[in-house]
Amino acid sequence: MKKRSTSRLRGTRFAALTASVAILLGALTLPAAAIAADDNTINPADPAITAPIAAEDATPETSGTITGANGKISMSITRTDTYGSDVHLGDVLTYSLTYTNLHNVNIVTYPSASNLDNVAVSSTKNCRLGKLEPNKSFTCTYGSHTITEDDVKAGTFTATATMKAATDMNGTDVLDEVTVSAPAVNVIDGLRPDEATKPSDRLDGQAIRLATKLQYGNVCYRIPALAEAPNGWILAAFDQRPRTKMMNSNTVQCWDAPQPNSVVQRISKDGGRSWSTIQFVAKGHIGDDRYGYSDPSYVVDEETGEIFLFFVKSYDKGFTDSVLGVGDTRNVIQSVVVSSKDNGATWSEPRNITADITKGHENEWKSRFATSGAGIQLKYGAHKGRLIQQFTVRTTGNVNRAVSIYSDDHGATWKAG
Repeated sequence: MKKRSTSRLRGTRFAALTASVAILLGALTLPAAAIAADDNTINPADPAITAPIAAEDATPETSGTITGANGKISMSITRTDTYGSDVHLGDVLTYSLTYTNLHNVNIVTYPSASNLDNVAVSSTKNCRLGKLEPNKSFTCTYGSHTITEDDVKAGTFTATATMKAATDMNGTDVLDEVTVSAPAVNVIDGLRPDEATKPSDRLDGQAIRLATKLQYGNVCYRIPALAEAPNGWILAAFDQRPRTKMMNSNTVQCWDAPQPNSVVQRISKDGGRSWSTIQFVAKGHIGDDRYGYSDPSYVVDEETGEIFLFFVKSYDKGFTDSVLGVGDTRNVIQSVVVSSKDNGATWSEPRNITADITKGHENEWKSRFATSGAGIQLKYGAHKGRLIQQFTVRTTGNVNRAVSIYSDDHGATWKAG
């Protein structure tokens, strides 16, 4: 029998789990065509959304009612989510603001400031009310806040809002003003555990959800990659994509590069019975100098135990509109790789290999990316031990080509072949 030159996944159990996880994660992708241009809200009734495990002691917390100095308006802030007193990174806290007109004439309620999303007039969707009659109250349910790393560092988060009672929609003729703060919540480092963190037995082919749109803030997930680490851990990497509009003014959200996407990972240390919470491998950055990482693919060196993870780095250009070049510049899409020597528990900083794998084709290849999933290691023959990762490149003639990149020195260097 002729020997196969490529590596094979160890065991039918992992192969079955691979199919189950990959298919389900793909099914939970937020389709680009299904996202409306103005869809910036979370719909709690969406059947595709699976909430993290809620706290048993979750009860509404309210600020109590505070009255303005002139006695014309009063307001309270009530927390309405069910996470309880301790919250985690990525939790989306929700708040309602109730305000009452204590004056004897109609007023405009003008939210001038808040650290909550969708409250102040600086947000397109906000809690301004054009007419509130005397002795009437109104409750705005738009307020929300996604727990950030800054909140984790601070250890707490306190929701605040300032409401003006005004006679005009621009809030310039002010009759009164009130500032209210909700009770502080404790912030715990790490994402909130979900159902996948609970050990459970499943049949071959029975799927498990590793990521769900909007599960941890205003994000969605795409492009799964799977690998088995040398010690038997199962690694699952995929894109975490913010629902921001594309750099090219396209209204599509949760899309490919150039977006401030991140590559994240979950690990199963018990054969797929349970999974760690989502951890960042390479984190994108939102802002004027934004950058992102997308489309992961693993290669496992079974001879050394080192694991490599390839993905794209982008600034302002994606696969189709990148220009010629191999420098780390904003108009050239980049190829990077990270590695792990502890079975995927920790990863190196991204290493840019764009120039290495484009060598000899600098005037021909304007874009390149690792095809997502997993590469291989040759087990037999003259090139035993060679690591191979499949790539797609785009030429100046806008033709896509399949290319393999490889390493004969256990990942120290990479070249196209």
